[in-house]
Amino acid sequence: MQTSVASKTNFSMIYRNFNFFTFIFAWTVVGFLTFLSFIAFAAFDEGTIGTNPIWIVLAKSFYIFRFPFHNIFWPFMIKNDFNFSKFFFLGLFLNSLLYALLVERLLYLIKRKRVITNGVSH
Repeated sequence: MQTSVASKTNFSMIYRNFNFFTFIFAWTVVGFLTFLSFIAFAAFDEGTIGTNPIWIVLAKSFYIFRFPFHNIFWPFMIKNDFNFSKFFFLGLFLNSLLYALLVERLLYLIKRKRVITNGVSH
């Protein structure tokens, strides 16, 4: 099965300047924030979070970190009671990968725009 030149070119144009280090760093930061927000949300749910505004903000940010995979696959996660925790944490892992990819691409676009506005084009 051959791929067309146009589809191969589009894919290579999108990821030609993919910075793997930036992606791994962003994934580490987003994964850590996801974990902290999960712990803060569990404490908020149990009523043991206290009044520290940082932990309250982290607890509220869990709704952001669990988007989009938990919102899309929530009925499937609830249906499989035995594998609920596996799917729950797999969803958090996939969300952190998605957010890291978005951060890497956003940083690339900012860097590219800065280079173009300075008069240098690649």
